[in-house]
Amino acid sequence: MPPRVHFTTADLLRVTIAERPDPLTDVMTSLCHMQRRDPGTEHLEWQAWARPRIARPLGVLRSFVHPIGYPDFLTPLGCDDLDAGLDAIRYTPTPRMHAELEDFSADLPAPYRDQALAVAQGSPAAFDALSDAVRAYHRAVLAPMEDHVRRRTEEAAARTVRTLVTEGLDAVLAGLHPGLRWEAPVLVLDCKDRDFDVRLDGRGLHLQPCYFTHEPMLGLCCDGPAHLVYPVRHDVVWDPGSLPDGDGDGGGNFDRNGDDGPRGGAGPPSPGRRRALVLRIRAFIQQRLHDPELSPAAVASAHHISVSHLHRLFQEQGTTVAAWIRQQRLEAASQDLADPRLFEQPVRHIATRWGFTHPAAFSRTFRNHYGVPPTDYRWRAERGAL
Repeated sequence: MPPRVHFTTADLLRVTIAERPDPLTDVMTSLCHMQRRDPGTEHLEWQAWARPRIARPLGVLRSFVHPIGYPDFLTPLGCDDLDAGLDAIRYTPTPRMHAELEDFSADLPAPYRDQALAVAQGSPAAFDALSDAVRAYHRAVLAPMEDHVRRRTEEAAARTVRTLVTEGLDAVLAGLHPGLRWEAPVLVLDCKDRDFDVRLDGRGLHLQPCYFTHEPMLGLCCDGPAHLVYPVRHDVVWDPGSLPDGDGDGGGNFDRNGDDGPRGGAGPPSPGRRRALVLRIRAFIQQRLHDPELSPAAVASAHHISVSHLHRLFQEQGTTVAAWIRQQRLEAASQDLADPRLFEQPVRHIATRWGFTHPAAFSRTFRNHYGVPPTDYRWRAERGAL
């Protein structure tokens, strides 16, 4: 069973939405990506740019952040800047800090574990070392792209607020991310390797859009609301190459115009950059498969290239833009149809979730691809005959 968050009526009245980035959440989630072999296509260039900028190995930070996560007390709620967040961490109740760090650091090598437990035991020197490392990391690899992260986060928050105003809270919780299912009054996280129940019991839930996460992450606090971190859209891609030479204070977007090269006539992109663009475009498409308005024109516009340039990129891969979108949608729909947890869900709802607006057209397309209609495909899945 996946993790489940249980709401009461009081919790539903206490759902809040962050309007801007949370600096410590960005630090911790980006540190997870920094340590991964595969940080995801939308963060590959950032990781390659960021790693050489770290003056020394992550060192003390590895005592607190793993590639798969970090203790909840490292991301306190309601802190508008880095210093306020670090102060809040410093005054975390010792029993909570000790319990989270003792469990988190159990499998760490001795030097890292000792560093973590020294903070938990209230060592001023250990905490100062952690604070200095967080500030240095933020200054080196997050501050240069701060404006870009802020814009993407604020756009995500604005979309969530618009959904709340126009469609209600049910629509917000149902549409935050494909990895979440709203089965009122329970929010289910798609995480098959973990099984637990969280009962909010009137504490509420804080929604935090985040640039550096691929999937929803649930954080808990013993005396405050739980917080759910969810990914922003990477519609506009940040380009490290746009930073001024020798200056880490700028930021920019991957900005192209015309068919073949960057604005200003700098010539065609290198093969490596061309491959990176294709990866970003594919990641963009996969994040928006649910959108029936997804089209080659929309994809090209989001990446500041012409539609003809986009078509050539996919022709080089032996396919077309429309065919690749259709293939991804069909694969996602087939996975849902074969998922025992979704056997009671109508086929038309699954089709709509993945961008198919006409049930008859979906059935025909599915049959052409898989050789059977979607209802027969599900029937075979239910009997283990796939």
